[in-house]
Amino acid sequence: MDVPFWVWALTVGAIVGMLVFDFVGHVRTPHAPTLRDSAVWSAAYVGIALGFGLLVLLFSGGEYAC
Repeated sequence: MDVPFWVWALTVGAIVGMLVFDFVGHVRTPHAPTLRDSAVWSAAYVGIALGFGLLVLLFSGGEYAC
């Protein structure tokens, strides 16, 4: 599979952006996370991963999405 450079750059940029948001965003209001907080963040990251998988399926087909 030949992936253009801009796709890799966008993917790496999105991952770095999520990491920065995760590390910096939680520092502003330090607190012990509740079960609800943890469940919401876990569901959000699982949703992002599923969305990425669907985009791979849409643009590259099932061979690369599985």
